[in-house]
Amino acid sequence: MFARSENVSHYLMSAGGRTVCIFANFTDTPLTVDPYIDFAAAGIEPRSLFLCLPTVQSPGKAVPFDGKPFVLGPYGVGAVCFGEIDFAGYEKPYPPLPEICRKHLAKVEEQRLNRAGRGSAPEWWVRLSKPDLPISYELSMTVDLYDNRYMLCEETSEGIQELGYLGRSGFRREMTPKDDMIVNGTESVWIPLREIVGTGEHKLLLRSLHRGDLYYVNSPFYSFVILEFAREAGRPEYRIEFMNELETERSELHFNLNVLPPESIA
Repeated sequence: MFARSENVSHYLMSAGGRTVCIFANFTDTPLTVDPYIDFAAAGIEPRSLFLCLPTVQSPGKAVPFDGKPFVLGPYGVGAVCFGEIDFAGYEKPYPPLPEICRKHLAKVEEQRLNRAGRGSAPEWWVRLSKPDLPISYELSMTVDLYDNRYMLCEETSEGIQELGYLGRSGFRREMTPKDDMIVNGTESVWIPLREIVGTGEHKLLLRSLHRGDLYYVNSPFYSFVILEFAREAGRPEYRIEFMNELETERSELHFNLNVLPPESIA
């Protein structure tokens, strides 16, 4: 069994006369899954055929399946099952989330809102920092892990525009020199963004690029940096940090800003 559909991943498991094929949508748009089932080639003689389409809110019910195309929502999963399968356990409601999970989901939502922007101002300032985490690696590994430059970019109708680099001393058009890079335990000055991006609404991203010496030079690398935003330098209002739930690329932090013209403020 497999999917005759683009962008749909699938995985087949079979044991004890029971078979499950899991389909996954790794995109942010709904996808139609057109499953192809060659029972003879697989050596399977199904006695029943069911479709399962769980969501974040509920596992749903296993329903009889006729093999026709079905839709997976954004980042959705589904499964086609056949054989003698007891779905009673699968169809039980999800247990209540423990407190630690509720706190994490609240943080994800806060970070999502922060990325969307927290209002408008005639000036927005940003400060970059990198905590000195107590990682039990030898020094050479720690140095290499944090050996990154940070490129500020803007998403435009014509694609990604590279604006320049942010380092400890501020913004520059050319690459940040090694002695100005933000390593673990350091932070940048407060950097004014209006003079970099201008006024208006902006979709920005900060890209982490490994400095390297050989084959990693300027390669996208893990984003460990934290961004703090303020309308007045020194008075941070909110911050963003990397979260798998919100970023599809490990090296990028996306955020929106609305910068007002100075004359619009009485």
